[in-house]
Amino acid sequence: MLQNSKLRPVPSLSSMRQCSMLAGRKFQRIPPEGITVENWQVLIDYFESDEFKEVSDRNKRNRDKLKMAHTCGRKSIAQYCYEERDPETGQELTRTSTWIKTRFSNKKKDWIDDASREAYVRGVDTEGPVSEDEAFIKVLGPEKPSRLRGCGDGLKPPSKRGESINQELAKENEELRKQVDANRECTQSLMRENNELASRLESLESQFSQIPTILQNLSQFVQTPSNNVSHFTSPRQGHLEQRRDRLWKSLKSEDLLNILCQTNNPSSPRWFVDRPRSRQRRHDPLMKHEPPLDIFDTPPTIF
Repeated sequence: MLQNSKLRPVPSLSSMRQCSMLAGRKFQRIPPEGITVENWQVLIDYFESDEFKEVSDRNKRNRDKLKMAHTCGRKSIAQYCYEERDPETGQELTRTSTWIKTRFSNKKKDWIDDASREAYVRGVDTEGPVSEDEAFIKVLGPEKPSRLRGCGDGLKPPSKRGESINQELAKENEELRKQVDANRECTQSLMRENNELASRLESLESQFSQIPTILQNLSQFVQTPSNNVSHFTSPRQGHLEQRRDRLWKSLKSEDLLNILCQTNNPSSPRWFVDRPRSRQRRHDPLMKHEPPLDIFDTPPTIF
């Protein structure tokens, strides 16, 4: 359109629309703010050309076919979504929320047209567990390949291949999340076992530290047997031990052989162990109250 390299680039689309309205008036020599005189003259020539008039008439016819208008005016829907985002989280509006806000008039407290009202009612009456996008498509019809319905210019619907890739990625993300949770639980279990082993090791170390003290006490006990025996044995038990020692000292080798022979013969009768002499009993205070005769039904254990 612009062949002269000395001319500046054409301004934004909003400035061009403003210039198109001014072009319909009587020719003005003073251009709007931000446009040079040269560019202004080129724009006026373009707006008065047959090419521009044909495009304008086609757009007008398409505009008349529009069943659901919006309340954004000249502001794009993308700009509206950006301005209406959550100030704390920065989350923008969903497609359904944007469609409702741009089709409902806050001044009139009503929908701007009957088609928008009917579409909203159909969306409310939608049954079944469907997603927001599925309900949106079910109410307003299938998407066009060139743009997303209700999102203005610039956004295009994802291709089928892109949707399949997104589904695969979502599935992989879910599997990875499960693996992370399982690894976290395994790590916590290992940490608990490690803490238990550490407490057991600490207890064993405490017990091992007491072993030298126990060995020292045992060595002292072995080195002083007389004191320990007098401390741990009763007089009756000491008397029996002394009597046993005297009995074995008085036995001769022939007596031991006789005892062994009787031990090997289970049919041998009851046998007796001679008591000490009466004089020895009278003069021995420990044997004064002992029975006169020791009778054994079975031979005593020698070893």
